[in-house]
Amino acid sequence: MKRFFLYFKFLLISVLALLLTLDAVAQPSGSPDPSIQEMLKLDIEELSVSVASKRKESISEAPGVITVITSEEIEKFGGNNLGDVLSRLPNTYRYASTILRDNSTAIRGQQINISDNKSLILLNGRPMRDSFSGGHNMAFYRSIPLEIIERIEMVRGPGSVLYGTNALAGAINIITKNPEEFHANQISGGYGVDNTSQASGLVGKQIGDLKFLVSGKYLDSDGWNFLINDPNGNTITDDFSEKNYGVTGVAQYKNFSLTGFTGFKKDTTFSLNNFQPAGDREKLLRNFWDLQYEYSFESKLKAVANITYNGLNLTNNLGSDFDFNDLLYEVSIGGELFDRFNFISGFIYQRLDGTLQNGTISYTNDRFNYYTQADYQPWKFLKLIAGFNVSKPEGIDFNVTPRFGTIVQLNDQVGIKLLYGEAFRSPFSGEQSINRPFLQGNPNIQPEEIKTFNAQIFYNAPKVYTALTYYTSGLDGTILADSGTFVNADMMEFDGVEWEWKVHPVPGWSLIGSLSYQTNEDQSGNQDIGFVPNGMAKAGLSYESPMGYSFGVFNSYFGDAAKITSAPTANPNADAYNWLTLKGELELAKFLPRAEIPNVALNLFVDNVLDEDVFFPDSFFRRVNTFPLRRGIGIFGGATIKF
Repeated sequence: MKRFFLYFKFLLISVLALLLTLDAVAQPSGSPDPSIQEMLKLDIEELSVSVASKRKESISEAPGVITVITSEEIEKFGGNNLGDVLSRLPNTYRYASTILRDNSTAIRGQQINISDNKSLILLNGRPMRDSFSGGHNMAFYRSIPLEIIERIEMVRGPGSVLYGTNALAGAINIITKNPEEFHANQISGGYGVDNTSQASGLVGKQIGDLKFLVSGKYLDSDGWNFLINDPNGNTITDDFSEKNYGVTGVAQYKNFSLTGFTGFKKDTTFSLNNFQPAGDREKLLRNFWDLQYEYSFESKLKAVANITYNGLNLTNNLGSDFDFNDLLYEVSIGGELFDRFNFISGFIYQRLDGTLQNGTISYTNDRFNYYTQADYQPWKFLKLIAGFNVSKPEGIDFNVTPRFGTIVQLNDQVGIKLLYGEAFRSPFSGEQSINRPFLQGNPNIQPEEIKTFNAQIFYNAPKVYTALTYYTSGLDGTILADSGTFVNADMMEFDGVEWEWKVHPVPGWSLIGSLSYQTNEDQSGNQDIGFVPNGMAKAGLSYESPMGYSFGVFNSYFGDAAKITSAPTANPNADAYNWLTLKGELELAKFLPRAEIPNVALNLFVDNVLDEDVFFPDSFFRRVNTFPLRRGIGIFGGATIKF
């Protein structure tokens, strides 16, 4: 803890010094030429978000610790899938198990198990969660086409007041491009290491009042070589092959909108229980759609009605197939009730319905929520926020989840956020009803709950955004498998600091990054219970030339992960490593303007440039200390045609 607070004090002093320097630099020395002023104008300050209040507001005024990744940043720094993009976010670690590959996004180290159910995934503001574990998200991470994403909003901290179960550590809102503002269709194709071929495309059309976008992605790979030593010292290898496809669509017709996603993944998995390659045993199909209707009153109020479907089907050769089809109905009303007072209130009914273990176990559960959140600005420099959520899952008592906050704008650039929030995660069918020889459900487990306090100071100007955040969280009743049975664990405490920045120093250049450090322990004094690295340092530099070429370099440093002392040390420890990526692109039409070449761009993406060996603790089976988490260097080339 002493080292943690030393880091915190150092970062606090550094940021305060930076804020004073930037404030001095930002002061105008005269009236610049209007054309130069327009050329230097950047959009950091004007960026709006919706994840914190379900309405658009500036990132400075939003009641949350929020980071935004834009489509321009995705394009500049590259990535093979959504997981690659999310791994660049502050205090975020992407990991997996050998049976749920590419499945987990740990925010602030608060993802304790292999199911991705401590942070909530949203697509255009609508929840994507299955009723088996609440966190089978690998098909979405792999299969949503990056071309259709307009921006990603991550809020770190509780989000259950507006979104219900799962938003304990945070929420990640994937916002698609708007069909009304779409201008160019495109198709892409590429080939890379491990005999990996992929193709994607994005098409939009407007027919009268109907506007729509459809995007698709396909990837087929022989996979990287997975090599592990068992407890007896025997070396076992297998190729981690994968095949994925996904289709995402958005349509608008007058006051109606429809968002849909379907994603399929088939891959090789490996059991660390018996150390046997399982072959192409697991196929998973993930379906999602949301139908929304909006009605704006003559006043500044708006009513919204949603029907949201989440479907999940998994088949394997272990006799544990499951199939779920869940529906959520939500109505809400919100807006500016009177001058400087905004609110939103809503009611949710959700029906969970599915089968486990080849249809031998049926599961249904009705869940109800009522929520309200309001903010009031008595003076221009002060904003007050309050809200609560009342939840009632079937078979579990009522639960009230509050949030409170204050935002103080010290001047035009500098402000402070003080935020307190609680969140919950109700148990799902796998945790309540599964009946396998090695794993038993528990119908009596209760929701897990978290209480978090965030304190943030930020500087927001046209060319610079930076924020320093301190947080402390208490996570109670975490649902874990103990000796083969799901139980509620004791209180766990998390403390951390996060510093993030975005700088656009001159036209074409961009610098983004973050530093974070967190500590955690349970009531027995056990530390690093989240297993992910305590310290992370991430930074990226990109340049876009008017001559048609661009590049982006991004490095993520991850410190040592936790050690499992109860398991044999058969493999290398999960030591610190650097994950360096490189993206380059050349637009032929701009680079060779006289050649009359179609709008074609050639691109190259390289990940793990340093060819690091990456291992992660075997936190689920605990038969060995670690297993290989990611492959070595990967090189991928491709082309994109816009028309």
